[in-house]
Amino acid sequence: MENKFSLQFGQLPQSYIYRKYDLDKITDDFLLDFPLSHIYIICGVRGSGKTVLLTDVAKRLSKRDEWILVDVNPN
Repeated sequence: MENKFSLQFGQLPQSYIYRKYDLDKITDDFLLDFPLSHIYIICGVRGSGKTVLLTDVAKRLSKRDEWILVDVNPN
């Protein structure tokens, strides 16, 4: 059986489940003047798309002038 999960952080895997609702919900909540939630916990098994989802959120927010995104990398 072929492994459909990507082992590259944040890269689009071969079989990608687009999570439009989750992406819209997180992005919209962060863009509210008075957000309903200040944090989100994204959890799931390895390779299930957590980093891909967060990368999509970051890409959306980085297009907005009022957001500054900082890539935190221990290297």
